[in-house]
Amino acid sequence: MVSTIRVGSGFMKKNLVDAITTSAAGDTLLLDPGVYPFPNGFTLKSVTLRGIGEPGSVILDTLLDITGQAVLANLTVRAPAFKNALIIRQGAHAWLDSVDIIAEPASDKVGVWVPGGVLEATSCRILRARANRSQDTIQCALKADASAQIHLTRTSCPEAQVWILGASTADLSHFSAGQLYLEGGSRATSRDLITLGNSLRQRQIVVSGESTCDLVRLHTTQGPVEAYCDDGFLRLALHTTGDPLQRASLPVYVDGKSAVDAPESTAHIVPPASQEPQDPQPYQPKTVTWPAGADWDTVVQTLRVEDTLLLEEGEHTIPNGVLLQFDILGKGRPDKIVLSVQGLTVEDKASHSLSNLTLEGVPECNPLNIQDGGEATLSAVTVRNGAGTTVYSVSVEGGRLHADGCQIECLGCTADGAAQLSGCDVDTLQIDSGEVTMTGCRVLTDGTNNSTTLTGGKLTATDSDVGILVADGGAAELSACEAGVLYALGGGSITSDDEVRHTNVPGLLDCVADEGATVAINRLICTDDEISLKAGGTLSINQITGSGQGTVDLGDDADVHLPDWIQRRDLDGTPLPTTRTASDHQDRPVPAGGDDDVQDSSGQLAQPASGPDDPMAAIEALTGLASVKTQIRRFLRTVEFNQQREAQGHHGVEMTLHSLFLGSPGTGKTTVARLLGKALARAGAINSDVFVEVGQEDLVSPNIGETPQKTRAVLESALGGVLFIDEAYSLYQEAGSGGYGPQAVDTILKFMEDHRSDIMVIFAGYTDKMADFLSMNPGLRSRVTNTFEFEDYTPDEIAQIGLSMLADDGWSVNAELYSSVMKRKYARASDHSNGRWIRNRNQELIGVVIDRYAESGGDVSAILDEDLHTFSGGDAASRADSVDELLGELDAMIGLAPVKAFVRDLVVQVQADQRLARAGRPASQPSYHMVFEGNPGTGKTTVAAIVAKLFGALGILEKPTVKTVERRDLVGAWVGHTEQQTGRAIDEAMGGVLFVDEAYQLAVEGFERDFGKQAIETLLTALENKRSSFVAIFAGYTEQMERFLDQNPGLRSRIPHTIVFPDYSPEEVGRIVVARITADWSVNEELLGDVASSRYAALEERDRSNGRWARTFAEQLELAHKRWIVQHPDAAELTRIPDEVIQGLM
Repeated sequence: MVSTIRVGSGFMKKNLVDAITTSAAGDTLLLDPGVYPFPNGFTLKSVTLRGIGEPGSVILDTLLDITGQAVLANLTVRAPAFKNALIIRQGAHAWLDSVDIIAEPASDKVGVWVPGGVLEATSCRILRARANRSQDTIQCALKADASAQIHLTRTSCPEAQVWILGASTADLSHFSAGQLYLEGGSRATSRDLITLGNSLRQRQIVVSGESTCDLVRLHTTQGPVEAYCDDGFLRLALHTTGDPLQRASLPVYVDGKSAVDAPESTAHIVPPASQEPQDPQPYQPKTVTWPAGADWDTVVQTLRVEDTLLLEEGEHTIPNGVLLQFDILGKGRPDKIVLSVQGLTVEDKASHSLSNLTLEGVPECNPLNIQDGGEATLSAVTVRNGAGTTVYSVSVEGGRLHADGCQIECLGCTADGAAQLSGCDVDTLQIDSGEVTMTGCRVLTDGTNNSTTLTGGKLTATDSDVGILVADGGAAELSACEAGVLYALGGGSITSDDEVRHTNVPGLLDCVADEGATVAINRLICTDDEISLKAGGTLSINQITGSGQGTVDLGDDADVHLPDWIQRRDLDGTPLPTTRTASDHQDRPVPAGGDDDVQDSSGQLAQPASGPDDPMAAIEALTGLASVKTQIRRFLRTVEFNQQREAQGHHGVEMTLHSLFLGSPGTGKTTVARLLGKALARAGAINSDVFVEVGQEDLVSPNIGETPQKTRAVLESALGGVLFIDEAYSLYQEAGSGGYGPQAVDTILKFMEDHRSDIMVIFAGYTDKMADFLSMNPGLRSRVTNTFEFEDYTPDEIAQIGLSMLADDGWSVNAELYSSVMKRKYARASDHSNGRWIRNRNQELIGVVIDRYAESGGDVSAILDEDLHTFSGGDAASRADSVDELLGELDAMIGLAPVKAFVRDLVVQVQADQRLARAGRPASQPSYHMVFEGNPGTGKTTVAAIVAKLFGALGILEKPTVKTVERRDLVGAWVGHTEQQTGRAIDEAMGGVLFVDEAYQLAVEGFERDFGKQAIETLLTALENKRSSFVAIFAGYTEQMERFLDQNPGLRSRIPHTIVFPDYSPEEVGRIVVARITADWSVNEELLGDVASSRYAALEERDRSNGRWARTFAEQLELAHKRWIVQHPDAAELTRIPDEVIQGLM
């Protein structure tokens, strides 16, 4: 199943690193406008990267190394220093649409390198920066090599070379470049126009090494107008040059066995005697083929820096150590292409690649060394040591390694090196310092030997098997990983906020946290029935599934947080009577919330003063949840009442334990369920306090017939206690999509009936979605009769929870100011996720403290008032200054007097509403939704951006952003699609401004079945229910907007404000033109204003487009001035527009 992932900052968006590393094949990444600097680069497989917004607004400062089927659209990719911007590997395929590629200026690295892959580019530009370079040297922007294929349509490489090398092919359509260079049996064809020319006195076409250039029409722009063939073939049907166009015969200089097929009027061969010597061409890297059986000394004679060494199938040997100054590429089956080396070294500032081969070292020599400052990229490479060798196969000694789809026998990372692995198998991984990141990799397990060892540095693993992991001083962070054993020794740490799947290794303990070390895992999934643990330091595992029993051997200083069913023993194996955790000694109660629970600093729920043996007291100590507590008290009273009746020989009243826990995220459902289970066990209503928490993935199998078996195993593990099914509504979703969710529900219902007094099942989830779940099976409502409604926290409770969290972590803070800030933020927040919300805000606040400490120092445990002011957008004085600055920006706009007056009145209304609220006289929640009426080009979009910033500074909006949409963004193509599209747009605008441009198009008169009405109805609901969380602005022509507001009687009542944007007068249009031009040029301002206003006044009414006309006129003036510059080469003042140019536009 493919996904669309939003990249940027804001709600439900990921950063670019997480989005790329967690994306699956076929996913689409939508990038918000901005600059994304990642100089280390990324490996891209089969994903789509698409920029949102205007062209040029999404900029990636990085290297994209493509190894799969990738799509790039509406982006700018700027190469880091000494790197390419884009590499398309052998077997990869890249589609580019409206992409700008900018090569770096510091070296000869090309912008786009295609070593054996396929590139299809449409409407793209590939540019060379020219900083600090000789002005008579042409540089390469695009290089295709090793049988690559490129297809370029409406694409340009201005003032730069395009190299087609090594039997590659190029299909060109409406293409332009500085020079086309073919070598090594390559071929370039074009069936329509291509344009070539450069100002660097370089030939437009060079064809050599048995290559072919077959063009229908060539246009050359600047000199020298000529081509060169050396053992090459050129076919040309038509050649034009100059401006205006004129037909001309292209001079072709030839050497060797060359041929030219063209009419005499199109091209002619220059006789050898008349050939003038040319400046030597810069060296063009080439592909050097190494046949099987040929010796290295022969091959190296023809190999130069930046060449590509192409290995044919067979065995090859480099008998001595070599500095890698070229790329190595295998041609054929990688296991049949074996390169034996005494050592390849990538030194400082070098960056090279190895692809599609097997690299084998000789005894006691590392096959590949990457030194400090060097960089190597491996793709589909097997690296192994020679017989008896114990050194690293790949040694990253301060450099950087990128490996994709490789097999590496032994990888070592030292001297602060860095390795990025994707889809690799590694026999042994050793990290002494630096950082290794791996995604979708395996570190193999061989008996009881360590697979992954850290003596320092950091390992970040995602969706990988780390084998036998020993962190002896280093730090390992795991996400959705597998492991044999987990050992943290000597100050090392192993952490996971996700799950870790554990496979037992015979003869070894499953998990060890030695003295001074830490193991902290959210969820451990075991394959054995019994688990063996040992702790001398900190050992925290929130949930263990798949194992029914286990032991932990505890040292004197152990700090453990484990499920209660784990038996505690001392190091001699003697059982301990009580659970020893750091939270046993906490006196401060904390509220329910967080992702499922708000946790203390150690990740374990804190206990109230009455101790861990009083679960009901713990429930009473939770913040909020008044109705839930009342229901639980009644629940327990019924249990006690039945026990008394049974003691007197009577039947108890009928009581069912199975329950629904309904509520929003972060309201403490899991916390309460766990404590309720303990309370019921203590009261004797259930046999034990076993608590099993599961989700849909724990119950439903993708395989036919396995779901009932999987579900029953979970039920049996909870027998005698509580089974908590979180997000139970996802079982309904699975059923609706043809999955096996209904089978899980049927199995649960039967088990509940067969074991009605032996298990309590709690179904938890959002209130609205759980209604669908209950409709799945008639037996659900009859068997689950208890409903607990978990209310959202009030702003006061949110502030109390936040203060409790900070106190638990040892922070001091001005409680009154903190509560005021958090309550104000929560009141206007778009994300009401309760405990999660306040936990996230506290993290943001602590980030402000860290920034302030980094600048000025101070107490590391104190949150200052200035930190709270910074966090909330500034104190009252600074916010007032921001408002004044924004109103000044509005006043600086030309014209729009009634608009300015309205916005100032609106600001006054907001300030008055806020003062009344602070004085204890709050009115009903005011609505600031508005209509902008007026013709195009009157500044509606600009004013909307200022209003968003004003509302952000005034505290009305959470963020000063504008989400602009049109009909096509809201109205769908089928029933239900419009509600989905419109709801998504509203969600993305939450906290800021939703700007609906040309809103009248949502209502199509005379077409009853138009889906625009559904968009309006969806908007109406949000305008009322979420008016405190966003502001909507509906914009369009005055007459059409009035008809739009009449389409639904709820529109006018929910959109109380209307601003009419007047047309600009001719004089105001003239002032706008002058302002635009004088930003970049000097000019006779009075003359320009008169000319522009006169031109505008002479237009028909229908042709007056206000600011848009001013922009077009300014662009016409700039173009006319540039023509004048070309026609007057001796002009001294190039940045001043002469009066004659202005008068020429009259």
